[in-house]
Amino acid sequence: MSAPHLPPKLDDLIPRSALQSLPWMLFLIGVSALTSIAITLATIVWLAPNVIPQEFITNSRERNLRGNAVLQLNPAVANDVRRRLWVIRDRRQKLNGGFYPVESAEYQAMMFSSDGWMVAAVPEYRIGAERGWEIADYQGQARALERVVHDPVGGLTYIKVAGEGLPFAVFSSWEEIGPGSGIWLSHPREGWRGVELDQPVFSGAAQRYRAAEPQWQYRLPPPAKPGQIVIDKAGALVGFVDDKSALIEGWMVENQYVSILGTGKTRYTTAPWLGTMVDGFVSDSDGVGARRVSGFYVSGSPTRATSSTVGIGDVVIRIQNKPVDSVTLARQILFAPERFPVTVSREGEEVDIMVEKEKVQ
Repeated sequence: MSAPHLPPKLDDLIPRSALQSLPWMLFLIGVSALTSIAITLATIVWLAPNVIPQEFITNSRERNLRGNAVLQLNPAVANDVRRRLWVIRDRRQKLNGGFYPVESAEYQAMMFSSDGWMVAAVPEYRIGAERGWEIADYQGQARALERVVHDPVGGLTYIKVAGEGLPFAVFSSWEEIGPGSGIWLSHPREGWRGVELDQPVFSGAAQRYRAAEPQWQYRLPPPAKPGQIVIDKAGALVGFVDDKSALIEGWMVENQYVSILGTGKTRYTTAPWLGTMVDGFVSDSDGVGARRVSGFYVSGSPTRATSSTVGIGDVVIRIQNKPVDSVTLARQILFAPERFPVTVSREGEEVDIMVEKEKVQ
């Protein structure tokens, strides 16, 4: 114990001073932690694709004066998708002050990779047209154009702009898309308009077409316009509207995803068959009974019908052990690996064959 006339010992002052400042230290640590969490969450929301839980995606259905269903897209989904949309304009139509006339040409693109690759349906695209393009995000911020790849097979145009860490879209699950599904079409100034898909329509030749070319299309009701983007209720990419108001299905983009990101080019490999879908009964090889056969009848093939190759007269009934479907046939072939199994019906018997895909020139 120190004498009354002497100052307190130094070792008595230090603990007392530390205790007095402890609440402020804890307060500052708490504020710093909360700030870090807020920054992290904001970054995740900005960069991540649409991950809104399904239970929060509620879309109302009303009726218009004609009694048709009017689908309303959830505002949270619409706002989330908006950050992944880009606008393509012809800068030659730009006015003083940076404005564009309302009636000027305008196309929308959907970003599908964080490093700047997007895709659009640009009607009547001509090589070199991109020299006059201005490409901007939803806030009007323009980006430098780096590359354009037009895909005549899918009818789409892939566009690369400068950037990293950009918000990007996900693809819809095509197993869940079909007649009666609700979809939403974009409009640059009017937002999203919801419709229900009708039955697909056959648009190919009656007797002979390429197996890997889509022959069934969903027709979209007016006022569907060429170039519009189509999404599902979760904001995932369903596809685009072509110049005949038909749906260019988004799986065409998904099929080229790896090639575009890896090489900057499209690459299609396919089974080189010509023919048509058939359905009927064939006699068993022993001639005793008959069974129903449904599949793709091959009327043109570069190979003969052997134990190891598909040829004219074969009916392809299964691809990778899944039944052949007229609506999904092209998708089954294009998404198959470079070497894949098929089952054909030939003279009353089923024959399993490994098929080698060929590159589309």
